[in-house]
Amino acid sequence: MLKKVWKQKLLDSYVKFFLKEPKINDNIFITSTDGIGDNIIRLNLLEEILKQYGKDKCYILCDIKIIPLLKKIGFKNIIIFTKDMRRGLFGKIKLLNLLFKIGFNKIISLEYDQHDFDIQYFRNLESYSFNNKFHPEMNKYYKHLISNNFRITEEAVVNFFQILFSKNISNFEAIPNLKKYYSKNIEEENSLVVGIGAGARYKMLKPFLLAEILKLFINKKNIKKIYFLGAGDRDKKYLNELKKYINFNDFNIQNLVDKFSLDESIDVISKCKYYLGFDSGLFHIAASLKIDTFGIFTKAHEFSHINWENVIIFHGNPTSNKKEEYFGNPELNNISINEIENLLK
Repeated sequence: MLKKVWKQKLLDSYVKFFLKEPKINDNIFITSTDGIGDNIIRLNLLEEILKQYGKDKCYILCDIKIIPLLKKIGFKNIIIFTKDMRRGLFGKIKLLNLLFKIGFNKIISLEYDQHDFDIQYFRNLESYSFNNKFHPEMNKYYKHLISNNFRITEEAVVNFFQILFSKNISNFEAIPNLKKYYSKNIEEENSLVVGIGAGARYKMLKPFLLAEILKLFINKKNIKKIYFLGAGDRDKKYLNELKKYINFNDFNIQNLVDKFSLDESIDVISKCKYYLGFDSGLFHIAASLKIDTFGIFTKAHEFSHINWENVIIFHGNPTSNKKEEYFGNPELNNISINEIENLLK
């Protein structure tokens, strides 16, 4: 705690004596969310920002994994938000030097919990942010706060349109359509993409149950080809566990885990008929590509898109059994295979 306080004091002194005030011009600065899915959800908002302010004037701060998507929709000026820029004194100084030099007249924060960007040094600029319920102390630095109390994700986008652009759009108009950027027609009618990863292992159904759902899918939907997508050590561990319960050769399963980039993964999803996966960025991508998307969630919530016509959610069931497993959680792992069979018409 003491180290953090001194780091902030040193940063305050550096800005006061060396940077002073940021340059003000007609550029726009956007702080994007880190998650792929969050950026997909805000796709229409990102498009409108580029349309209203111009591609050359928009600068966006983001995690490195989001860059392919942002380039695809038209962003030219992309700043990678590194770990050092978030937490390190010299990284923060480097980022502030760059931003003060570029200059802006408006800051738009699209993160629900933007607390690792030093917005306090830009308090004189016009600024917009979601009301931060997780770090409410950050709200005082923004001039316009947008409600993040919503039942479905589209409502958050609608709220931003109203406050930022004085523009009224419907929830339906706020639903993203990623297909226009990845416009492949379905090439394999009897094909299924399976996203085996999630942001945390408690969101990943235990492998035995996923194998059972896959077998149901293959029979009910007459699946002839399956692609597995994912990335990282956790997904590879999950893949190895899954191999104990389903023979990849018997079901024509092609393992693409940790082998494809984000753009390549989206291309694979876009050409297939069905997607099955957990609460993850790939789930949001598949849903936004308008293919038949089946999500496996602990419970349906505002980010599960149950109001989208191409999305069906399989969810867990409450249980008194509190036994924890490496993958999943008691409620998710209490999912009913019979219920899923009834939904797979």
